[in-house]
Amino acid sequence: MLSIFPCYATRDKPFALDLAAFLERGAGMQVFAEDGEIGRGENIVSKAADGLEAEVILLVLSPRATPARWVRTEWEPALREEPRKAGVKVGTILVEPCEFPQLLGRDAFFDATRDRLAAFREIKRWLLGLTPPPREAEFEPARQAFFEGREAEMEILRQTLADAPGAAMVEGSESGSGKTTLALEFARQSKRDFEGLVWLSCSRQSLASLAGEMGSQLGMQLEGDAEQNVRDLTGFCAKRRILVVLDDAPEEAGRLIAGGSSSTLLTTSRADLFAGAGAVVIPIDPLDQQAPRRVLAGLGPEHLNLLAAACACGDAPYRRRLLAELAAGELLDELIAKGMVIQLDARHSLCSTYSLAREAATPSDALARAHAHAVNRLFADWAREDSECEADLPQLRRALEWTLSQEDRDEEAWVLACELAKRGVALLKRKGRQVEAYELLDVVSRKAEERGDRRMLEDCSRDQIWILESWDRTEEARRMRDKRRAIYEDQMRLDFV
Repeated sequence: MLSIFPCYATRDKPFALDLAAFLERGAGMQVFAEDGEIGRGENIVSKAADGLEAEVILLVLSPRATPARWVRTEWEPALREEPRKAGVKVGTILVEPCEFPQLLGRDAFFDATRDRLAAFREIKRWLLGLTPPPREAEFEPARQAFFEGREAEMEILRQTLADAPGAAMVEGSESGSGKTTLALEFARQSKRDFEGLVWLSCSRQSLASLAGEMGSQLGMQLEGDAEQNVRDLTGFCAKRRILVVLDDAPEEAGRLIAGGSSSTLLTTSRADLFAGAGAVVIPIDPLDQQAPRRVLAGLGPEHLNLLAAACACGDAPYRRRLLAELAAGELLDELIAKGMVIQLDARHSLCSTYSLAREAATPSDALARAHAHAVNRLFADWAREDSECEADLPQLRRALEWTLSQEDRDEEAWVLACELAKRGVALLKRKGRQVEAYELLDVVSRKAEERGDRRMLEDCSRDQIWILESWDRTEEARRMRDKRRAIYEDQMRLDFV
């Protein structure tokens, strides 16, 4: 918690108290507002010495606070040299025009004479920037080239989420309304208002997978079961000024709204699903509903092939490397420029296909099969290279879902499903994401039981028992071990016959 000492004249006290409330509410900072009032016989130069015990001194300049004459041999030691020796940062805020040394206007200077709220926001961002984050953010929102005409909605989001802790929902019932684009641009423009940012693409993801991804982005090791992990995550976020974005949020994602000092932004087509969340609802409609259809009509064969490949990745985020395995990935930038594909993350090149494009370009069964093989190859490469591929788990889940949906006589799809499952479980276990590993094992084991694949069923049950025992759920582990023993005995009888 950063400690702030504002130096201000008595008549500027309303300004100082408003600023203190803004910083305490919106950034969780400790502001010694009452202690900073300039008393009789003092001025801002002499008062600054009282703030050397804090981490930051804010000089609130007005004709009432400044000395009758600025003597450099007096103000420079008090406002620059002594704070520097003590490791104290100094910021200067102009609340009314007055005379002051030019040196005070060079660094960390904020003009509040015209737009007080804008100045408050800049001061908060500067203060947050003084304490670097403990780790590099996992998600870096990409600039949205098509973003325009949403200033009213952006201001509501700033006031609801950035200026203070809170929750907001962007509701767009129509495809192509721009929910994700608005959320991305808000996150990009406002990231300096928060200690950290978590972005979760929620479509078709379980609560366990969302919690695992959230923990990964926060650098947390989640070792409990699903309920414990949700409690740990929300407890961690509630104590910090973190922005959590739940894009295309299902109803159960509402359990990840932490409250406390954090802020949560949801995008959804059904705001009524979160009626009890206490969130501000911002309904939006497409700015130009026909624009995507006009672009689709003008695409050439190569662009359509790439778009179909992108649609094979579904609504889960995908990387350029995966798309290049399926089609001519060098055309991806053109699809982004044309508004068919949205770039989510600037650092890792994560992309997603717009919903209207997915509706217009349904991938073939052959392309879905090629996608599953491509994901399997990439995870095999990553395992050999010992590289990180947590961000690609949604694509593995999509590929696994497709392989498990194929008919029993499709032996190729079942072999592929087993390979995907083993690679996914290995990664999840290595990362301590045991809930997701158990969830994946449960799905595959049920299919193995249907197919009578006892070897795969044994592999799944072994890992499931280990995970259950790590959660101290010994009775469930015992029942699964008994079932596993019965399967062995049945297998032995069959082999003997």
